[in-house]
Amino acid sequence: MEQEYRAYGYEFPSVGTRLRQLEEGLQILKAMFTENRANFKGRYYTVTDAPNNPKPIQKPHPPIMIGGAGEKVMLRLVAKYADRWNCPAGYRDFKKTLGVLHEHCRAVGRNPKDITVSEQLMVCIGANRAEADQKWEMAKGRKPFSFTAVKGTPDEVVKQLREHVSWGVTMFMMMFADMAPPQTVELFAREVMPAFA
Repeated sequence: MEQEYRAYGYEFPSVGTRLRQLEEGLQILKAMFTENRANFKGRYYTVTDAPNNPKPIQKPHPPIMIGGAGEKVMLRLVAKYADRWNCPAGYRDFKKTLGVLHEHCRAVGRNPKDITVSEQLMVCIGANRAEADQKWEMAKGRKPFSFTAVKGTPDEVVKQLREHVSWGVTMFMMMFADMAPPQTVELFAREVMPAFA
């Protein structure tokens, strides 16, 4: 986000530049995790005999997650470097986007099943439909947002999450529409989580 760059005094380059920087950063990261001393010379970054000790205990390195759904570049980076892809909230067509990721995997010689698929989404749950609808209206009133959402009673939320699982999602990064007061979290834990245990 531009405000994050500005907060630390960095220039905010174009999307293309940021994606090229990300790719170089991923190459350096993997080298730092796996090589005794990393060497890399790119357009944006250079490291020479850079140590990173102690090395991580995960082999060959800790899982790398990349979030984003840009079909031309971002998903190619996911196919090439990521252990986990986090599909961001607000995507238009999950199945199509996942298909594009699979195409990139084939192009780089990678099995798509080697990439864990996670999804970022909004959960709006109520003990009954009226409560869920009320929470949704309150959430929309706080500020505009464009999130992929599941909403309704616990049974409806379970049904919607199961649909996402059928698409290949194996992990969720959830935000609660009502900012997760204890009673919402308890309702979700009691009525939804057991369906996926």
